[in-house]
Amino acid sequence: MGRKPHVLTVTSTKQKFCAAVLAALTVPLILSGCGSAKADALSDSSSQVTEQMSAEGTYDFAGMLANFHATAATLDFPDGHTEWEPPKPPPDVLPDGTIREPVYEQGFGESVAYSYWMCSWQREWLEQRGTSDEAASHALAVLATFPDTPGWRWWDPESAQSHFLSMIEKASLGDPTEMQKDVVFCNQW
Repeated sequence: MGRKPHVLTVTSTKQKFCAAVLAALTVPLILSGCGSAKADALSDSSSQVTEQMSAEGTYDFAGMLANFHATAATLDFPDGHTEWEPPKPPPDVLPDGTIREPVYEQGFGESVAYSYWMCSWQREWLEQRGTSDEAASHALAVLATFPDTPGWRWWDPESAQSHFLSMIEKASLGDPTEMQKDVVFCNQW
């Protein structure tokens, strides 16, 4: 019997926070593009992603990247955002010296795409504050849709949900401090 594949898991609070945000945004954003070229892009690429999924429901890097691109293609980003894609991590070196390529849980690429989306809108709000009230309002309105998504229920009400709501409330009152702190995590990937 072969070894069970290594599955990349989200362990830090920051990773859980970002993964939960992105996962929760997936359904409404995909549905908002139904019948559009964005929905067609997701449909066309989903068969490619499925082919790269193992029997255990995990992806190799190429499959995760295809999942990321399929999801990102369905999302609306601020004008002028910088294109980005997750870099390929180095292989794992096991204690016995065996080298193993990382594998990713189903939906990991999608969650990274939503993290990228959220970070893009956070940066947009921070950049537009004091420059364009209309653009800043739009960016904050996009971010504020997160609690209306099905994924919101996955967030811990006492930590992640309260943090997000506090950040949005402070931002709506003109206080950028929580958003500025949150965006620091975006710069780490």
